[in-house]
Amino acid sequence: MSSTCGILAPRNSIPAAPLQKSIEYEVRTFTQGLWGDHSIYQGAPNETNTAAWKEISHLGIIKLDDSQISQLSQPTIRYNRDPRYSAGAIEMFHNLHCLHHLRMHVWAEQPEVFYGRDPTKDEAAAHIDHCIDHIRQALMCQGSTDIITFRKDHKDRTVPNFDGPHVCRKYEPIAQWARDHKAWNMTPEGDDDDEDGQSNEHEHGRGHEH
Repeated sequence: MSSTCGILAPRNSIPAAPLQKSIEYEVRTFTQGLWGDHSIYQGAPNETNTAAWKEISHLGIIKLDDSQISQLSQPTIRYNRDPRYSAGAIEMFHNLHCLHHLRMHVWAEQPEVFYGRDPTKDEAAAHIDHCIDHIRQALMCQGSTDIITFRKDHKDRTVPNFDGPHVCRKYEPIAQWARDHKAWNMTPEGDDDDEDGQSNEHEHGRGHEH
């Protein structure tokens, strides 16, 4: 089933997401990513920026009770460590997981960090292909209509302003909701993976369809 995109969808066109009440908005100024205006997430992987990436991308699989499942537009599987719950994943964290994976691949820091083992060449290629196309779909789905403006630099060249204000969903309330409902992490580094005994191949777990 295809995702329904946009915050202005017709009323009652899709069920409300279980975390709808946790969504807050803010005006956020982007970093340029160029000309010295860099974020903590940029640069060749090191201990500091990789820790920052893991912090925003590791919140993977969540536990949903039956009342929350009834708000979804698709069936899901039972959480096999506690059958009172079913498993789900918040799209934002999957997209960040994919972007982190692409980052590590581009910098050739390590061949594959999300299987918990060395993948085959075909597995690694399939994962990269999936991540690129999933991010493409997410960008086209969300369809930002913010206008990028331009300016003249010190050499009178026309350059874009990538640091304009954007109306964004606040990250932290969504992340806190995910922490409160977490089943296991998106990547194999977290302690909860061993505790919950779940599979970490991408974010897919095992279970029974609900």
